[in-house]
Amino acid sequence: MAKKINSEMPAKEKKVSLSEKVGDFIQKYRFVFLTVLALLVVGFVAYGVIYNSASKKTSKLLSKIEKIEFSLLENTSELSESEVSSLLDDSLKAVEEYTKSSGIVGIRAELLKADICYKRSDYKNACDSYLKVASKTKGTYLCPISYFNAARSSEQLNDTTKAIEYYQMAANDKEFVNINQALFSIGRIKESSLDYEGAYETYEKIVSKNESDTWSNLAKTRILTLELEGKVNK
Repeated sequence: MAKKINSEMPAKEKKVSLSEKVGDFIQKYRFVFLTVLALLVVGFVAYGVIYNSASKKTSKLLSKIEKIEFSLLENTSELSESEVSSLLDDSLKAVEEYTKSSGIVGIRAELLKADICYKRSDYKNACDSYLKVASKTKGTYLCPISYFNAARSSEQLNDTTKAIEYYQMAANDKEFVNINQALFSIGRIKESSLDYEGAYETYEKIVSKNESDTWSNLAKTRILTLELEGKVNK
């Protein structure tokens, strides 16, 4: 079993060292939202049956939410920072009333609210909204995605304990398409917290699946690095 090796280097310096080694990659593949606004429009195809059989009132409400979504997608790159901030504020106010609705309307509105809050750096409310969506969508693809984004929000709040918990909940769902990414995020947090043994074991879980993807390759790299740096013993 891997054992955590103590070093004489101060914790702060270790964290900086780790950041230098993997920071560029993490920034490149950070994927702030798995449910970015553009994907929301496509993703809700899974709810197509519900949508098609919904009452006219439900369809009308969904159309209003879509209008808010598209307002955030159109020409935002041409807006100034203050204009974007104003747009996000207006969009949040507009979607709030729909979060009180039941069924798909409430779920979709809550998810959009979560994304808007995240963009506004309101990570606490973003996390709360993602968790509400997760609790209402168990058994669907949206549940693990919402847990994943709740974990991202928790990281922004420096609540690594909750972040690990939510990443694990996402990874435990076999329907989640980014299980390896969730596991790697757990390993990354543990490694940054100097829990090298825990990080090593998490990376090994990814590698043991014998899958070839970005996160598996990264996990192999981190395992080798931890061994070469003498931070774990096999």
